[in-house]
Amino acid sequence: MSSGSRRRALGTLLVATVLGVGACGGGDGPSEPEMNPPGSETRVPTQLLVGVVGTPRSGEPFDVTVTLADAQGTAVPAEAATTVTLSVESGLGSLRGTTSGSVSAGATQATISDVIYDHAEGGVRLRATVTGGTGTGVTSASQPITLDFDFTTDLVAFRRTAGNSQDIYLMTSDGSAFLNLTDNPSGDTDPAWSPDGSRIAFVSTRSGNADLWVVDVESGDLTQVTDNQGSVRFPQWSPDGTMIAYSANVNDQRDIYVIGAPPMASSALANSSFSAQAPIQVTDNPATDNEPVWSPDGLEIFFFSNRDSDGAIWSIDFDGMIGSDPANLTIDFVFACAPGSGWSLVDGRVKLSFVGETDDQLDIWTMDLDGSNQMNVTDHPADEFYSSWMGDGAPSGASGSHAGSPSSASSQSQTRLVFDSNRDGDWQLYSISEDGSDVVRLTDYSSDDEMPRWRPALD
Repeated sequence: MSSGSRRRALGTLLVATVLGVGACGGGDGPSEPEMNPPGSETRVPTQLLVGVVGTPRSGEPFDVTVTLADAQGTAVPAEAATTVTLSVESGLGSLRGTTSGSVSAGATQATISDVIYDHAEGGVRLRATVTGGTGTGVTSASQPITLDFDFTTDLVAFRRTAGNSQDIYLMTSDGSAFLNLTDNPSGDTDPAWSPDGSRIAFVSTRSGNADLWVVDVESGDLTQVTDNQGSVRFPQWSPDGTMIAYSANVNDQRDIYVIGAPPMASSALANSSFSAQAPIQVTDNPATDNEPVWSPDGLEIFFFSNRDSDGAIWSIDFDGMIGSDPANLTIDFVFACAPGSGWSLVDGRVKLSFVGETDDQLDIWTMDLDGSNQMNVTDHPADEFYSSWMGDGAPSGASGSHAGSPSSASSQSQTRLVFDSNRDGDWQLYSISEDGSDVVRLTDYSSDDEMPRWRPALD
């Protein structure tokens, strides 16, 4: 999906059967349909013309016009004050803000201001219904409406599962606006932001195998990185953006690998076809090694492994070849996995999030990078799983193969997490302060929303 298709200007969008009604731009408002000429017989509205003023943006207020009209599309004045109410006839999101307006006696049109719809995908149809006056009971729907999406704001990427479909979505960090980024019938999962916040690495089966892909967030341009290496999962970018760590099942053994990342579109290297280098194997163990996450300086990789327990968070040194000195950081847990992307820097301490099991309960925990100072964040009887720190931490302006250090990871404390939980039924997304306070629900749909990844802070 190109950014152009997401940003197309909209005029007044009318019911498909209506002809001869002028389109409107963003500034002058809609043109009203032709009135019944003086002396013509009285008519009653049999349909409504539903239109949008200007170019609406998901999550932000916009205006909707509703005109009373007869079967030929000619405007019909209301004989008495008439209420018009909006609802969603078809679409993935929710209608909020102002949803009703009034057509005054003698007028033909209501303008409903401050309507809010939270999904930017095309295809939403707004239904208008008349009550309490002329044309009571008449309903009509708009043509499909596509809303713009603000790519410059604070964003969270996540996986949405609806029926048999899995796609990578973008969401504003307050949960007010959404966009289906991948929108493909294949399975798309495991999003991971590049350090500069311009691209997302993800896993897709669109080539027939679970391979690693990279998508440019605004343009939608795709690059395939792996090609049938083995079922790939859980990509994570290195702090300097030159490498991507991931897990792959090769010869019936799942290990951690690192591969060179494709260059940015602005790079001279991007003018030629991207050819991936041979991946570097980081772990080599008959157990399952999954979910790699880089340290802020790029010298360690944290990952899940069940090599000597049901599952724990491990660290391993990495210097461009197979890793060394693996260490179990969560010995005291029955089970631990899913180290969160990014990190928090508070009082000079770099902290990693993860999910840990105690008393048959999966909660979000944090710890220092050496496994010390483990703290329970969620402490809820339901289950939590994937998490990500606000800012999704890559050192600003990092360069070189091991750029960045804890002291340069952030200029301010990062103290908020986004996570998924089934505490309200389906898996939905929430944000929480690092101390466990101020829980905010961000999604509320008949789908499973999981694997949130907070976008790195933009320069």
